[in-house]
Amino acid sequence: MWKKIFFAVCLFFISTANVSATPVSISEDNLKTFVEKSSAVLKAGDPNSFLDMPVELNEFEGIKNFIDKSIKTEAGTPIEITYIVKDDKVFAVVIGSDKYDENIKNYFDGLSIVFLKSLGLTDEEIKGLLNEKIEITWQKEGFISRLNKKFIVRFVSTAMIIIAEDK
Repeated sequence: MWKKIFFAVCLFFISTANVSATPVSISEDNLKTFVEKSSAVLKAGDPNSFLDMPVELNEFEGIKNFIDKSIKTEAGTPIEITYIVKDDKVFAVVIGSDKYDENIKNYFDGLSIVFLKSLGLTDEEIKGLLNEKIEITWQKEGFISRLNKKFIVRFVSTAMIIIAEDK
């Protein structure tokens, strides 16, 4: 089921992409460095927290998907993180779950903050990219001039994707 959601999100991203902008990697880091930076952000809040290194899920036309299935909420609901890697750089991150409620939203928001901080965004920039409401579908975006990228956080059904464009 997660694969269907992931591919639906990717198709949604591609079909609604702005024609004048080109998707770019969200990070110049390779996956290992990105996960280490994200874990450092987590450890700043809780010294015992860290992200597991994901395992390769599949590869399609030079794009590799790596998945981390180690996160579970207090209620035992699994949360999956899929890292999309292209040309050895983190191209996008997808956070997914089988359901979505206030508790899951808190995990999605927390993980999004961790990833966006790892990319070098400030608290104010991150706040502008997240949605305070529980909605089935939403998108927020912001151009970060010092990074010369437009970051997009899109939520569809039970998956949140962090992507970037060159504009």
